[in-house]
Amino acid sequence: MHELRKIFDRDEKSQSGVGRTTPSAQAGFGSKSISEKPRQLVEIRKYASFDEVDKTRLKELLERSFGKKLKDDYFEMKEPAVLEILIAGNYEGAAIVKKIGDVAYLDKIAVPAENQGKGIAKALMKEIKSSEYGQALIWRATHTNPINGWYVLQSDWQHKSEKWVIFGHGITQVQSGNVIEKIEVLEPTMITIAN
Repeated sequence: MHELRKIFDRDEKSQSGVGRTTPSAQAGFGSKSISEKPRQLVEIRKYASFDEVDKTRLKELLERSFGKKLKDDYFEMKEPAVLEILIAGNYEGAAIVKKIGDVAYLDKIAVPAENQGKGIAKALMKEIKSSEYGQALIWRATHTNPINGWYVLQSDWQHKSEKWVIFGHGITQVQSGNVIEKIEVLEPTMITIAN
């Protein structure tokens, strides 16, 4: 029998954070086969604002995960307002949840390639869905996003627009009202890097 354990390889700076922590298990963008080893528990820390996180490390994580540059003023943007930032382990993954009206908007979920398959994305999504705000959750992705198949499994419905695929969990398209329209017109915050 394999024993699951938490990942505690955080540096001194991240240990001094004021976030709330919860252990989460069994996560990742990949699918789990019977022959896989049990996944490790990953610690999820939660923060209420970007002032509470290491913005340099979060920016690097987002840019490595998306292969794009984060918009320079991303951490200063007031709309949509930050609801919660979740950091997995030692900045091995992250999720940023914002609020549009009465609906939680999953702005980013990111796990760099070197950490994929460890269950981190699944742990982040499980933590989000189990929260009070996660009962009415909506997010978007480009039509070519390689993890849209995983997003379909995480959602109750999908809505395709010209530019985006909108996903919803715990809320119907009718209940989401004008939130879909607001999400469709939000400017992208990850910018393609010119070669």
